[in-house]
Amino acid sequence: MDAEALLELGYEFHAESPYADLPFSEKNLNRNLLAWMQSSDAAVFVAEADDGLVGCSCVAQAEFYFSTARYAMEQFWFVSERHRGGSVGQQMLHRMQDWAASKGCTYFSIIKFHGDVPKPFMPFERTFAVRLN
Repeated sequence: MDAEALLELGYEFHAESPYADLPFSEKNLNRNLLAWMQSSDAAVFVAEADDGLVGCSCVAQAEFYFSTARYAMEQFWFVSERHRGGSVGQQMLHRMQDWAASKGCTYFSIIKFHGDVPKPFMPFERTFAVRLN
């Protein structure tokens, strides 16, 4: 993965997020991406197009605190504005869900959307989680 392109995408994501008022830390972004990439309990996915890196997402898994069943949760999921409205976001969603299912997770959840919700993601807007099996 191109570290510089990931950092640029991180800045773009931060600027559009509800957390834009918090200071951005390159050090924290790099440390967390590396930890997730090296962990068997997490996965980082990127989307590329002719114009470079256009999306990035991360999913992590754990046991429920009340059960031995496992769940996965999106840690972040971002598609650059110039590639929204196409299939990039949905493809990234499916990659995270497939990864979660491959790890034996029972549920997969995402962080609530802000603003308008694209139709393919409306089930998550209503439930915040979907049962995988």
